Amino acid sequence: MIEQTSILYRNPDLLMNTVNGETVMMSIERGNYYGMNATGNLIWNFLENETSVKELTNHLQTTFLLNEDTLQKEVYPFLEKLIEERIVILK
Repeated sequence: MIEQTSILYRNPDLLMNTVNGETVMMSIERGNYYGMNATGNLIWNFLENETSVKELTNHLQTTFLLNEDTLQKEVYPFLEKLIEERIVILK
């Protein structure tokens, strides 16, 4: 489960490229391709270095003027999916 103090970082084993402003990744381990929209790109870029969920959500709240309800309904499930797919690692 994701908590505010949880530390996230990119999976270093993914192959990644940017195509027309969209981040495209491939997991050799899973044999899956992933694409991210502008918001996903922002999260991916922010996770270039290990960061806490609190730092990430603060950044998203500032950038997109998100409220706590939106974080709970949209951002946390997205982060959970990234962790489940091993795109992002939960430390």
